[in-house]
Amino acid sequence: MSNYSFIFEKKTFEERTIKQSIRIILKMKLINYFHRLMAAIGFYPKVSIHFDCDQARIDSINNALSKKINKFIPILNFSYYKKIVRINSKYYSDFIKLKKNKLEKKYITFCDTPLAHGDFILRDGPYNYLNIENYYKNLNLFLTNIQRALNKKVIICLHPKGEYNTFKNFNLLRKKFKTVYYKTEHYISRSFLVLNIISSTMNFAIMQNKPIIILKSKYLGNTIKGKIDNIIKELNYPVINIDQSKKIDFKKVLNKKNLKKIEL
Repeated sequence: MSNYSFIFEKKTFEERTIKQSIRIILKMKLINYFHRLMAAIGFYPKVSIHFDCDQARIDSINNALSKKINKFIPILNFSYYKKIVRINSKYYSDFIKLKKNKLEKKYITFCDTPLAHGDFILRDGPYNYLNIENYYKNLNLFLTNIQRALNKKVIICLHPKGEYNTFKNFNLLRKKFKTVYYKTEHYISRSFLVLNIISSTMNFAIMQNKPIIILKSKYLGNTIKGKIDNIIKELNYPVINIDQSKKIDFKKVLNKKNLKKIEL
């Protein structure tokens, strides 16, 4: 079951070093292809029913080579998924249950994307400790400035699988701002503004038509930078480079309109 959805990832190897591209092939692609091959020839079990909320992902599965072979030679049955069923995303299900009287404009909510995370290490290699320290230093300054400029309390919603306490500048950040786990949707629904890097929880903010700003930094890894580029192409939200936060007119940025505002 896959009930989370976000901007479909494209161009996996774009703007990566040769070393990073080889790492993705060896650590991810070959393992995945081997598993699919073993399932196709009957050594591993196939998935009887796959529930998915992402139509782009479903289309990708249905257009895969194995599906095309099945059409011409049905007896081979290479397809990994026997049946696919479209379902709602978790964020949409939570949204339709949301009581509208709980909507507020009280906080600035930052949906954190931890730079020290297993998925990024798998794709980009071991993280650069100094880069992450510099990132948290700049993030601290940025959040301080935007909190002062907009006169709203900043709440940082942390990722449960992120590594944080290793970094001195993150611990300084935690002393200045409230940090929480497992309450992202709660604070988004009570937000005046949502700050995001690539967290899929932005979906919940999009459905409520909350003002959203995408954050960038030169200290982010290539995987994160690529995902940000995909988001910017799909959604016309304002983007801020937190490495230059002293020069930013936050109120002016906030007045920029998202051209793809949705109606629900």
